[in-house]
Formats: sequence, structure tokens, C-alpha cells
Amino acid sequence: METLFTLEIPRARLTWSGIRSEHVGTTPLRVRPLDATEVRIDGERKTEAPVWLAEETTYVVLLQSLDGSPVSLEHRDPVVVSGLVAADGGRVVHGRVRFGSQAGRSTFVIRTGSTEAVAVDVSVLPTKMSEAEVAATRADVEAAAAGLAVAAVRPARLADAAGPIEPSVPVWLAALRQSAGALADALREIDRRPVLETARDLAEVAPHRVRRPSSETRRTARQRGIETPTLPARPARLTADTPAHRWLAARLDTVAKKLRRLTREE
Repeated sequence: METLFTLEIPRARLTWSGIRSEHVGTTPLRVRPLDATEVRIDGERKTEAPVWLAEETTYVVLLQSLDGSPVSLEHRDPVVVSGLVAADGGRVVHGRVRFGSQAGRSTFVIRTGSTEAVAVDVSVLPTKMSEAEVAATRADVEAAAAGLAVAAVRPARLADAAGPIEPSVPVWLAALRQSAGALADALREIDRRPVLETARDLAEVAPHRVRRPSSETRRTARQRGIETPTLPARPARLTADTPAHRWLAARLDTVAKKLRRLTREE
């Protein structure tokens, strides 16, 4: 049955539509406080609820600040939260969240001000196949990939069983080797035609170069006078430091760290 659930912390309240039922073998919604925050779900002091999400389903989300500070709902994949918009000076975030065809365990982080308050772990259930069919398909794919990896690094031996959550090292290496070419092409395309955003950072600027005086500019001008060599301002500049680029850089850093660890172990 689809319904609403409410997650409340001292500084924010999150309202989300979800599916309430019992799913054997899948983990329900869990909340992990990141700053010793007291958590309430549906008005009760608890950190777990029998709530699941589903792939190819759109969910309506409302995140409200309770103390006037800006709030945000973050996910490692910017596409998942691209349907959210901020209002009231960042004190309200609302919109739609959609996972597309991805199923599995996923994590959101609620940020209040500059603080990561809580992490919300959810299970995204498959809709096109049953959970048993998904498990069987995953096992078949991992077995095939493991065989390819062993053939590529002979002589080698591999245990019969692969872990239910994290794939074995040969499977992971085979997947990485298969996707390395496409990843390199994507990075070259980003380098050739990056998607830039406009940023306004505080900097010292000559008075005649200030086009849009900020509050810092006006305050300093009253204190120093306009004859000062520089004034603080926020000139516009283009930057490639976007959420999508940061997400991709974090994933590449994770892969590089794992490769270094495997090299040391080998």
C-alpha cells in the first residue's frame, strides 16, 4: 500500500511517499544520524520503518527547515534528485525523485545548513522482475563475468560462490576492463566540451571593476571609503566544479583507491 511517511529531526522535516508492506529478504528504510541528531519517524522515536521504494516510480518529496537554516536532500547520483527545487531562500525543498530502472540499496543525505544531519538508507525494489528472478540473474551474470576474468588472468583459481552484495575481485576487474574504453571516451568528451556553471566567490576587486555590489562590498566601502585599492565583491566566473563532475570524480577516486589496494595485496 502506497502512503506517506514523515521523518523529523530537530532542524528539519521530510515528507515522502513510499510503499508500506513486508518484503522478505530486503532491508526496510533505515536512518543513520550523522551528528547525534534525535530522529522521529511518523512521530515515534525510531530509526527504522517498514517502507520500501520501487524502480520506475516517481515519488513526491517535501523537505522543510524547522529553524530557518537552508536544507538540502543529496544523493551521489545528481540525476536522482534533479527533479527537486529549492524555495523560500533554501528553507524548503520540494519536487520529485525517480530512480529510473535502477534497483537495490540507495542512500540519501539530509543536510541542514553546512551540516550533514542524517543519512536515509532505502531499498529500491524491482518492478519488472521478482526478487528471486533478480537474484538468479545476478548470479548468472557474475558467474559468466568470473569465467571471463579467470580466462584473462590465467593461471588463477576462483571460489564457486560470489558474495551476495559485493562482487568478487575477478568479477569487479572484468567489469572495469570492459567499461574502461567507454569511460575514457566520456572523460575526453567532458574535457573537450565541459558543462560549466556560473559561480560567485568572494574576492578582492578594484572598485572600478565592481559591477554588482554585494552586501560585503557596500559594508566595506562605508568603512574604508571608495578610494581604497580593492573592495570585496562576488564577480561571476565560469567553473567546471559542478555536482555531476564532483560525483564522477568521487567514483573515479574510489576505483583508483581500490586498484592501489589490490596492487599492494598482489
